[in-house]
Amino acid sequence: MCKEVNNTIYLVTGAAGFLGSHVCSELLDRGDRVRALVLPKDPATKYIPSQVEVVEGNLCDKDSLEPFYAMPKRAESVVIHCASMVTTNPDFNQKLIDVNVGGTENIIEKCLEHKECRKMVYVSSTGAIPELPKGEKIKETERFTPIDEKRQVGCYSQSKALATQAVLDACKKKGLKACVVHPSGILGPDDHAISETTGTIIKIMNGEMTVGMGGSFNLCDVRDLAHGCVGAADKGRIGECYILGNEEVTLKEVCKMLNDACGCKMPYFYVPIKMAYMLAAQMEKKAEKTGEKPLMTNFAVYNLARNNAFDYTKAKKELGYHTRPYVETLTDEARWLVEEGYIKGVSMSTPAETEARIEKGVLTNEEVTNVQRLISARQFIKEVGAVQSVAKLDGLVLKHGIKGYTKDMLKECYACISLSQDRDALRTILKDTDPGSICSRMSAYGIDATAEMAGLLCDIAHIGQDDTLLKSVLSEKSVVRVTEQLHENGYQAINASFLEMLRENVGSLVEDGMLTMEDIRDFSGRDFFERCDNALNTLVSMGTVIELALHLQDAVNPVYMIAIAGNIALLYSVA
Repeated sequence: MCKEVNNTIYLVTGAAGFLGSHVCSELLDRGDRVRALVLPKDPATKYIPSQVEVVEGNLCDKDSLEPFYAMPKRAESVVIHCASMVTTNPDFNQKLIDVNVGGTENIIEKCLEHKECRKMVYVSSTGAIPELPKGEKIKETERFTPIDEKRQVGCYSQSKALATQAVLDACKKKGLKACVVHPSGILGPDDHAISETTGTIIKIMNGEMTVGMGGSFNLCDVRDLAHGCVGAADKGRIGECYILGNEEVTLKEVCKMLNDACGCKMPYFYVPIKMAYMLAAQMEKKAEKTGEKPLMTNFAVYNLARNNAFDYTKAKKELGYHTRPYVETLTDEARWLVEEGYIKGVSMSTPAETEARIEKGVLTNEEVTNVQRLISARQFIKEVGAVQSVAKLDGLVLKHGIKGYTKDMLKECYACISLSQDRDALRTILKDTDPGSICSRMSAYGIDATAEMAGLLCDIAHIGQDDTLLKSVLSEKSVVRVTEQLHENGYQAINASFLEMLRENVGSLVEDGMLTMEDIRDFSGRDFFERCDNALNTLVSMGTVIELALHLQDAVNPVYMIAIAGNIALLYSVA
């Protein structure tokens, strides 16, 4: 390993942050001298190792950086530029640009001014690299501008792209000795600022995430990223970029590993990405009216849905970069969160230890509840669909850890359940052919139904009784062609995106054990009215759990649920 302990001082920006503090520790562990740049009076300075020399300055004020760069005689410096402003809001943010782009340009200029600075490492982001289609691994690139807003999404990613390009241009045109690393998401212990990812881990461990989402992350242990940054300082080639990534991991896999580590509660089921986009749109619309922060955003869903497959072969070969197993990182982070008091009511027992405690009858009441929850999701759905009063529905969902919903939302959900239990009322609605009349009948139950949804139901009900069309549709494998056939026969309410979303939802629900193949067969009977009769209660129950768990008004609508039951038949029936 190339290091010069006696005459090299490592200058670390963002040293009070999650990654920066670990970079400092990595350097100290091997005996290097470290100087940190922090904002004046930054309270996070206390998280920087005590052996580090701390200098105050502001990235946006170039003159304030001079003390940070000033070297003793015959000393050299290596700059590791970790500092940046992070946001999960994709909208344009001038301050973000000033810090991430303007601040990096100031760092570049100071490195060029100080000839004793022999190298700079810029910590960019995988978000800066233009995204490739699903199925292709994203590799390092040489060009980051002009910005492609469809492939570099959000102001943060765009700011990192602009800053990366500035570094590479300075290497080619001004002789800057620098390289770039692109970390993916960061995970691990000692995240004192509680990043978005750590906040998600806390929600999972505290049982606050009753419904999860599909999609995937690409996350790296902060300690591995720190090692990669230092490796880039030692071995990174001038003008080159290196992806510091990991293998993809799903939210479901993260939840399972956390449950294995500490027995924490797991979500009841996971909403597929296409439905998540729909729910996020509703939440953002609701947030505009209430002024509250939405529980789910379109941008958050995008980050799970996007291509998160990154090729980090180059960093492994040239920098000695490596990644540890996710389970190790998550266990270490879970233990740290418990020790810091962020998590209540969990133990860091292994699965074998937990089973032994169950057998001995020494499991705590909280642990018993958690274990029962893992095996009762399907039963919970059935219990929701069988409740006979608003009060009992309230008690049931509270018992299972769902909180924060309003009384009006609870009443609306119970109205849906009541209708799903009223077979005669259902058959009357199903036989109605007028969207306006359907809306009136739903309104009598205390449920608002849109004309669009009622029209969808009308189409499905007619299709369900058209044996000739059903046989033709069910013999077709292509969702697009199914849609074309329906439209050719005058049924315009169903579109391909709806059918594709349905297919994804059904597949996910079967995978999660919420729907069984027996349920599918029930939904797919020849008699449309009986089919919907069998399916509706299960579907409404699931919709109710989603609505209450996500605090989302109008997520469940009986018309919509009946239409889904009919569409399941279009996808899975055998004529």
